[in-house]
Amino acid sequence: MTVLDGSNEELVLALLRHDADMFARDRKGKAALEWARLTNNTGASRHLEMAIQAHIYARRIADADENRVTKHAHVLLKYAPHGCMKHPLFAYEKKEHETMECRFRLVWCPMGCGQHLVANTVQTHQAVCGMRFSTCSLGCGVEMREKDRLDHEQFDCLYPRESNFRGMTESNQYTSGLIMMLASPAGDFSRWEMAANSTSLHTSTFWGVNATPFGVS
Repeated sequence: MTVLDGSNEELVLALLRHDADMFARDRKGKAALEWARLTNNTGASRHLEMAIQAHIYARRIADADENRVTKHAHVLLKYAPHGCMKHPLFAYEKKEHETMECRFRLVWCPMGCGQHLVANTVQTHQAVCGMRFSTCSLGCGVEMREKDRLDHEQFDCLYPRESNFRGMTESNQYTSGLIMMLASPAGDFSRWEMAANSTSLHTSTFWGVNATPFGVS
């Protein structure tokens, strides 16, 4: 609706009663309220301002009702095609269910291996995950990540060498003991001394008569 020069308050009221579009603009780009103000038609301006406020209020009420209806509408869940049978759910419950509760949602492995898993398979995955903790199967007692266990047992574990050491002759034990002590980190000679003591030999026999690991009698 456009209020032109000379239009009066009664005309504005009549047009508003017929649901005229008070936001429509004419060829000059002006709407009814702008023309009413330009022509100092205070009565028309007042009615238009009240109508605009009423329109804004009604729009807000309608939006609130629409939002309330939308939030309480039943919605299709994201993981329903994968087996989620939690129906029906309201729209406002959807996000929490899909991100926190659904057994078919996708999650990262909690042990840190980097795999993306379906939530209901996490427990099964943890039983075989390479990042789970396991103990050396050779008996040395070292605890490590499962992904590192095979390398440890093949290259690093000292327990097989200690076991082999117990079956050697005295002379071979002496020679092997020196080699193992030199190849081990400082202070680890005590492991080989313990291995020798677990046999029928005494430590003095292992290192040589009246000898010590450092060669001082």
